[in-house]
Amino acid sequence: MIFALGSLILTLPAFGNSPISIEISLSEVPDTTFLVPFKVSPTNKGILADWEELNEITDLVGLSEPVTRYELEYSKTGSDFSTIAILEPSEFSHLHYSPVLGFNYYRLKIHGSAGDFIYTDISLAEWDVATNNIFPNIVRTVAELRLASPVEEEVEVIIYDTHGRMVDFRHFELNESYTSVSLDFRKLHTGHYMAVVSGEQFGTEVIRFIKQ
Repeated sequence: MIFALGSLILTLPAFGNSPISIEISLSEVPDTTFLVPFKVSPTNKGILADWEELNEITDLVGLSEPVTRYELEYSKTGSDFSTIAILEPSEFSHLHYSPVLGFNYYRLKIHGSAGDFIYTDISLAEWDVATNNIFPNIVRTVAELRLASPVEEEVEVIIYDTHGRMVDFRHFELNESYTSVSLDFRKLHTGHYMAVVSGEQFGTEVIRFIKQ
């Protein structure tokens, strides 16, 4: 636990030649937020949160040793955080697969052996996967179908060849915000194809790709 004690004297300029001194008393207020090496960054699959091992610096941050677990907390707004992952002391990263489009907020709750804990500062990452696509667009075996959606719903995916013939059909559930689904195209012949994705709220999206 970190405490601020004592007083702080500020000297400010004033009208005329006499400065103004203001004394501020600091009470014993606990602070459970501490700056530790914690960062979040967007990837092509989601937002990656990662941090460094903290056992070597727990004395500096007022946390009992050793660290017993990490909790990754998430918020869409910067408040009202909820836990999305609980990780062992030997784990130092977590990939959040379903961020919302726009800004996403994260913080790490670090638990000590005596039942105490500290928080990292809040870290912010922007998720901007507005384009629905198949990646890679030139497919040899397996590719990812990536879709952005404002709601959770079931969609269907129909694969057509250049003659308009249906060569594959499947359906799956979309997550709110972003979904990535692995598709196996090894049975398709070499050529150009299009995937037609449709859902009640999602609408219809045509995504073209090439099978090598």
